[in-house]
Amino acid sequence: MTYAFLIVLNAATVLYIAVLGFGAWSFITGLAAVDDREADRLAAGNLYRRIAAIFMIVIAALFAVTWLREITASVVSGKLPAALSAAGWPMNPVYVLDLGFVVPLVVLGGLRLLRRKPGGARLAVPFLVFLPLLSISVLLMTVLMAIDGQPLSMPLIAIFGVALAVSAGLAWIALRTRRQPRAESVQTSLRKRRLTS
Repeated sequence: MTYAFLIVLNAATVLYIAVLGFGAWSFITGLAAVDDREADRLAAGNLYRRIAAIFMIVIAALFAVTWLREITASVVSGKLPAALSAAGWPMNPVYVLDLGFVVPLVVLGGLRLLRRKPGGARLAVPFLVFLPLLSISVLLMTVLMAIDGQPLSMPLIAIFGVALAVSAGLAWIALRTRRQPRAESVQTSLRKRRLTS
């Protein structure tokens, strides 16, 4: 995303745009092809709906408050946030993506889970898989920046460490396969039914 919008025009520009386009359209067409009821049925026995929903809404609120605080401070002071100034960027594409797309989708998924409406699992499970990947990348970036001599942000490490652990656990629970009953136990239960009827 950043390369497609903010990096200087170069020989790989078409590649950046192609990756962004293919990724976006794959996501849109893939999401549209998922049957809400089937997704809910597959995750019904494994997804802890209330815990996952509350976790998703809390994470969305944290992201929204963090980015809105940075934007508000920048507007009031008239200065770009330090990270943007250091990078030489006029705007942070993460603000746009998170506030315009990610936060509303995550809140919608959380609310649909709480209300047991179709489509909750379709939005929740991909987010619960995505968040550990995002958390790992942020944690690695924070550690590498500290190695480079920049200050280490312990609250950031704590928040993303908890997000990594909780989301990975919820994703694992939602995606684990149910144990199939053994053939012998199925046959035994069928015999018992025949004998009692």
